[in-house]
Amino acid sequence: MPLALYRRHRLDCKGHHRHNSRTSEYDERKKNFARCECPIFVSGTLQGTFKRQNTGKWEWDDARPLIPTYERAKSWGAAPAPEPPPPNNAPAVDPKGTPIEKAVKTYLAEFGEHAAFATQKKYRLMLNNLKSFSEERGYIMIDQWGPSDIREFRSSWNVSARTVPRRMSMVRSFFEYCYSNEWIDRNPARMVKNPKTRDSADGRNV
Repeated sequence: MPLALYRRHRLDCKGHHRHNSRTSEYDERKKNFARCECPIFVSGTLQGTFKRQNTGKWEWDDARPLIPTYERAKSWGAAPAPEPPPPNNAPAVDPKGTPIEKAVKTYLAEFGEHAAFATQKKYRLMLNNLKSFSEERGYIMIDQWGPSDIREFRSSWNVSARTVPRRMSMVRSFFEYCYSNEWIDRNPARMVKNPKTRDSADGRNV
């Protein structure tokens, strides 16, 4: 099966397309299609491995040349590393910053020295979700995250209202660790209040 390109729409899609919906280049040529700057993904099978990968591009003309690069090399690692898409109000990537992958790996290694195995598993799953969310947005460095990203990440969780505060506690702990290491100049999760629930009156969800 040949590799294919498609655009995956983000929660803050400027064209107001449904979150996680997909459109092709053909779809976007139709009259009155609302243009946006959501990332273009490539999908298909190389050497028996099916994968969907963010190209880091938002223009079809920029993403199209990556297809033959992958196909000639027959490897998902052949194309350049994704770059953050232009104008979506995300901070510019600082080459001297800390990659999200490194921040997560370092945090989990240190966290694992004192946390119970079951707790480590919960944090690992949460931070793997954070990395996937970052990839969808084209983020590479940890300092690209802001309070609005935290809110949208929280909105992507399919959990009960009572579970949200516990997950937010994990997210705050991770970003506080990044802040203490001076990888970011503020903890964006600290600025996001937990949503009000019927149980919030007891003070534990604040």
